[in-house]
Amino acid sequence: MVDTTLVRLLAEEGRTTDLLKVLEGPNDCVVQQVEPTLLDSGLYQVLAEIQLKRGEVSRSEEHTSELQSQ
Repeated sequence: MVDTTLVRLLAEEGRTTDLLKVLEGPNDCVVQQVEPTLLDSGLYQVLAEIQLKRGEVSRSEEHTSELQSQ
């Protein structure tokens, strides 16, 4: 719960570097709960990377496509 909240807050504040540091290490972030915040913040690439690392290749490709269309 703490990791999920921290990721959400960092995304809302646009602190991408800090967000990536949190996600690079061991964490218990619930991706489904932070996905809307990452999308609203325009962090498609970050979301795609998270999903790719978790083996969600098709979801990652969706967000990569969204990024390229913008």
